[in-house]
Amino acid sequence: MPGDAGREYPRETPKGDQTDVVESMDLDHGLITHHRVYWGWVGFNKLHNAINKARQ
Repeated sequence: MPGDAGREYPRETPKGDQTDVVESMDLDHGLITHHRVYWGWVGFNKLHNAINKARQ
């Protein structure tokens, strides 16, 4: 049975900001057929800065 599942990690939380990410999965008979991760601008900038720092 095809379906989908998703999880959102919002940036604003009661304890402050966190990395903003959304995961999306397409499922077929309980198995993941496609998995996608979408980064918001805060998460993208953190990842970008970490890559640049690692290259130095």
